[in-house]
Amino acid sequence: MNGIIPLIVALFAVGVVLYLSYLFSRYLAVGAAKISKSKYIKIIDRVVLGQDRLLLIAMIGDKHYLIGSSAQSIQILTEIEGTDMFEHSKR
Repeated sequence: MNGIIPLIVALFAVGVVLYLSYLFSRYLAVGAAKISKSKYIKIIDRVVLGQDRLLLIAMIGDKHYLIGSSAQSIQILTEIEGTDMFEHSKR
């Protein structure tokens, strides 16, 4: 009986630490979402082409752009007209 009480206290302490870690991680996630939220630029879609290569569709203001991204550079490939983008998604 003498060894059970410290075991129960230790298990309770581990549970409290796990719960506080969970709350802190949620707090950090909400803070990161607020920081990364942009008022004028939104990423509409992204496609991973390789380990460090992406194609992105970004909406800046009311225009859409196709952007290529790699470890070395980021380039605007073309401006997408609004009707062009939605014709492919209806197929």
